[in-house]
Amino acid sequence: MTNAALSELTVKQTKNTDSNFIQWQETGLSTNPPRVQPTPYGVWGTVFSKTGYGDLTVVVTSDHDQSFAEFMETTVIHLWLADTRAAYDPVAQKLNVQGWLSRDGSLLAGGALSATYKIFNGPHLSELTRWTK
Repeated sequence: MTNAALSELTVKQTKNTDSNFIQWQETGLSTNPPRVQPTPYGVWGTVFSKTGYGDLTVVVTSDHDQSFAEFMETTVIHLWLADTRAAYDPVAQKLNVQGWLSRDGSLLAGGALSATYKIFNGPHLSELTRWTK
């Protein structure tokens, strides 16, 4: 989530009890600067739309002055991959494990990473858990 201002929004606000009663309809709307929209007393359903984002529906009860901060979600599907590689040195009896996280093919750096590597040797289980920051 970037919290970036959006432009080229489409908005349609209708009376909650009558979807044919359109109170506000506009295209090309921007969220920068923030918009003041006078709304008559009552309950209104407001739908914000933008290409590449899911529609945002907000129910507004207009009975006093108020402000809203709403966030739209992109419709882009991100591919996440948690991957590990392990190498065992039988002479030193040492196991080296490396793990990483990527999104859309790009390695993610920073943040906390927790990993548990489970090793089965017959009926015996060994676990290696590590936190890095």
